[in-house]
Amino acid sequence: MSHCVLIIAPYKSFKRRKNIERIARYEITLNDGYLSNYLQFTIDVKPKNPEYTWDVYIETLDEGVNIYDLLSKTQQNHGLSTTKDLLVLPFAEDFLETYQYQYEMDFLDTLPELVWEPILLSSARYYFYNHICDRFAFDNEQQSKEPIPLNIVTGTNTNLYNQTRFAFDCMRIMGASKTIFDENELLYSNHVTEKEIQSISQQYGLVDQAHKPIVRVAVLHPLESFWMYLGPNDMTSRIRQELETDLTNITDWLLFGQIDFNFISEELLSDLYVKTSEKTFHVGHMIYDVVLIPNCKSLRSHTVNALACFAKHGGKVVFAGELPEYIDGIEARLSDYFLADCTFTPFARSSVLNTLSEYQDIRIITDHGFDADWLTYKLIETNNRRILEITCQEEELNLTNPNVENIIITVSGLYIPTLLDFQFEPKEQLYHKQDSNKTKIFTQISKHESLVISLHR
Repeated sequence: MSHCVLIIAPYKSFKRRKNIERIARYEITLNDGYLSNYLQFTIDVKPKNPEYTWDVYIETLDEGVNIYDLLSKTQQNHGLSTTKDLLVLPFAEDFLETYQYQYEMDFLDTLPELVWEPILLSSARYYFYNHICDRFAFDNEQQSKEPIPLNIVTGTNTNLYNQTRFAFDCMRIMGASKTIFDENELLYSNHVTEKEIQSISQQYGLVDQAHKPIVRVAVLHPLESFWMYLGPNDMTSRIRQELETDLTNITDWLLFGQIDFNFISEELLSDLYVKTSEKTFHVGHMIYDVVLIPNCKSLRSHTVNALACFAKHGGKVVFAGELPEYIDGIEARLSDYFLADCTFTPFARSSVLNTLSEYQDIRIITDHGFDADWLTYKLIETNNRRILEITCQEEELNLTNPNVENIIITVSGLYIPTLLDFQFEPKEQLYHKQDSNKTKIFTQISKHESLVISLHR
């Protein structure tokens, strides 16, 4: 994809320079700050109301421009709160043609709805961000094939290709008002970023196939709901911040509630979903028992069809919080497609965890009965055994004993647990009890260590 930007600027306020072309001109009518009407007219005709007129330019950027910086600046500058602002958006030389081909409509016909806030939510805004993410991801896929080495035990996963991570980065960056770029500091929870990368690598099968991850829960990533609210900052920043908080919350609730999960990207689902008549949801190399939809505002039609098929065959679909009101960016009733076979729960930590508890393979509590909600885990299957890694995620803990905490680990299934050293060699068998197809392991953990436990049947 050519490094181009789309520039929307007040009439005659933008200084012309090389590699720039004006492609459209609009007269904008606002009512109490909202877009009430707009008119596109010939760019060579002098406007009757210059103070309400905006020009649109395409600028070709020099080679070597950092595309991440471009996307970052797009988010920092997005939104026109006053008539003195200008907006810069990522673009491509052939964007008008590819947009027309995908949606059978002229992008310029509805462009003002990206910039100013319509009275009703705009499908044009959804279409633009959907298409631009497709374009960035496809272009990067053609250029980048080198694997990124990551640690399967202590971090994410091995052999994660650049183009898959870039695709998710693009979608995240275009999907939130503040995502991963703000003076190079992470704004999202690091747990969100790690789970996104882990999810892609597992679903694409880019992990060591001898170490199969045990993940039963899929969470539909709500990033495309952000697109509906990428408008003027003074009108949409609150709802975007709320959606960002929801994403961080659902990630932390599940991780620290010891329910491991993978995110599902709707963009990637169109390629990776495998339709079956089973009670499981197949996405690439991963098979899930339940799909959670957390406070999503919009779904893609192919996502709706996949979920409907899954629910029809006895799979569990859980809606947490509000039901989506848009399909492919257009207002629609989800009940016209499916809902009868679904489960509904409030968007609250206890409600979500209780609803998913039957899919929880690991639960960790203190010897006082409280959730050990500073610990996360990873569970893999390898060489006829399972490996459980438990990691402390808090730097400062308020423990009864400042050095160690007694914990009880409940594992689904009957196992003999053996503590492993840092070289994955057996260290000692752990005290445990077996009952009702569950194994309870009694051990200790300090705030500075991880536990790696081998589970033999």
